[in-house]
Parts: sequence; structure tokens; C-alpha cells
Amino acid sequence: VGTNTITTVVTAQDGIATKTYTLTVTRGLSTVSTLAGLALSTGTLTPAFDASTPTYTASVPNDTTSITVTPTATDSSATVKVNGTSVASGSASGPIALAVGTNTITTVVTAQDGIATKTYTLTVTRGLSTVSTLAGLALSSGTLTPAFAASTPTYTASVPNDTTTITVTPTATDSSATVKVNGTSVASGSASGPIALAVGTNTITTVVTAQDGTTTKTYSVQAIRLDNNYSAWARRAFTDPNSLNDPAISGPMAMPANDGVTNLIKYALALDPMVPASDKLPIVTLKQGHLTLTYRKNKTADDVTYTVQSSDSLSDNSWSPATTVLSEYDPTPGGGSYWLVTVQDAALVTEKPVRFMRLRVSQ
Repeated sequence: VGTNTITTVVTAQDGIATKTYTLTVTRGLSTVSTLAGLALSTGTLTPAFDASTPTYTASVPNDTTSITVTPTATDSSATVKVNGTSVASGSASGPIALAVGTNTITTVVTAQDGIATKTYTLTVTRGLSTVSTLAGLALSSGTLTPAFAASTPTYTASVPNDTTTITVTPTATDSSATVKVNGTSVASGSASGPIALAVGTNTITTVVTAQDGTTTKTYSVQAIRLDNNYSAWARRAFTDPNSLNDPAISGPMAMPANDGVTNLIKYALALDPMVPASDKLPIVTLKQGHLTLTYRKNKTADDVTYTVQSSDSLSDNSWSPATTVLSEYDPTPGGGSYWLVTVQDAALVTEKPVRFMRLRVSQ
């Protein structure tokens, strides 16, 4: 390519006289600006590659975030650029980032003459995400059972009776997904609005829709707002249906532990009806010259009346209310099922050497 010199020498018969003819031939630069091949790291060209075809398409899944292009020039003297960056013929380009949707990749071949060019245009479509799972699901009250896992669709959670509303905070695995809680849109990682809870079972559904608008996954939480009455306590305490349905075992006046303490008392004191009460019954002590009675008060026993009484004798008509409450607190770190209440008798023991106190529970 370029100039080429050709010399022709003519010698006369005498062998001395000569004449030289010089020819300079200039071979032009290549004008070939086509590709012999175009390959992708992911996806398939449509239509199949042909040097004369300038435009192509290819589709890749959503999880393909980048692609490389390998162009091979027909003429090794040609130069190639992919999206404006030089690429050696037969070598892969650098990774080209792909946005969701259509992405245009241009390959320009420049012939050796620096003038002739050919452009190949490739449109790569990266699919929409089909990820419709949650990475997390949190409640404002209660604990999910079982512990959250993206593949687990159903859960339960119990909340106290005084919890009248709850919020749900769903976090999508893919930020492009949308989330609805009970039909209302909620931003990923944000709490839903307050959801009213009726006593008993409340179903809360969280639906995650993938970016493609078609793929969905539903998570269901059965939020159980506990009853604050004896019947609800009995249902939790007596898990055997036969025992629950037998008043001689689960009735308020029954004593299934054979310890002389009725179920009603154990309910009021937040005790297990099947376990002897032992040292968890009310205790009378002497403090600063007064008798005091300390008892456990079930936090959820709204249908029970607690009355501490004192008397000089054990006759039925001699008891009067003791109303001075010295303390009422939760002795369980982190919160438990009962308060510990201490009530003081008004009389000084020095004035009333014979004195009795008792706790009366009525329903």
C-alpha cells in the first residue's frame, strides 16, 4: 500500500549503451470498512450477523447489568470503536453498563483510508426485574412466628389486648418493586399507616409487585389481639380441647393442680392452672408497724375485681377494705404478665395485736 517503484533497463547491442525507464505505482489505501463478525457476551443478535446488515437487537435478563461486544474487522487494517472507545479487532470491549429497558451500542469501523466508515447499531433491551420478595418484615408490636424469611409467606404474631393498632414495615429485596399493605401503597423500608386490630385474629396482607408489573408475592400475618377475660386465658392455658371443654378442669372454681387454689385465683394472679401455686400466693408481712399484703395482679384480667381486706377476726362480716397501696410495679425485666401490688392495713399492730389480711377476687 502506497508507492511502489518499477525500473526497466534497456541495453543496446554494443553492450554499452543503456536506457532506464522508471515507473512509480501507487497502491491506494483500503476502503473496506465492514465487520466480519460481531459477538455479544450475553444475548443473541437478531437478525444473525451479516456484514451488510447495519442494525441489530438483543435481549438480556434483568440481572445482566453490563455487556461486552467483540467486533472483528473484515480488513485487519481497519480500526474499530465501540461507543466511541477504540477496540482491537477480535477483542472484547470493556463492560458496557445496561439500564433497564433499551440501550444503544454503536460500533464504527473506519477503513484504512481514514474516510470510509460503516456503523453497526445494536439495541440491547434489559428486561424488567421479576424479583417480588421482601428482605424484611417488621411489626410495631408483637414478634413474627416463625422468624422472617423471604421464602416464607405466612406468619402469626400475638399482641396484648391494649394494643388496638399495629404498623407493618416491609422492606423489598429489589428497590424497583412496589409494596402494598392491606391494599395501601407503602414505601419500602417505611411503616404502614396504623392498622386497627379487633380482639382475636386480624389478617394483614403485604403484596409485593416486581418491576415487571406482573410477578407478585403475598405475605400474610395473622395478628392476634388477645382477649382480656377468663375464657381467653382458659383457651391459652388448656390446650387440650377435652380439658378446655370440661368445667371440672377448666372452670373458674376447678382446681386441676389439686393445690386448693381455684382457676379463677390463678387467672387473677397470672399463674399456670396446672402447676401448684406454691410460693406465688399473696404474702402478708409487717412494715413500719402495719401489716401489708403483696399479691400478683394479672395485667390482662380486666374482668376481675381485686379487693384487699383486713379484719380483727375471721368472721365473714368483720372484713373491711384496705385501700392504701404502697407500690405497684412490674418485677419482670423487659415486662411481664403481672404487676406486683403491695397494700397496707390502716391499723397499727401495736393497737390491733390480732389482725388478719386477705385478697378477695371476684368476677
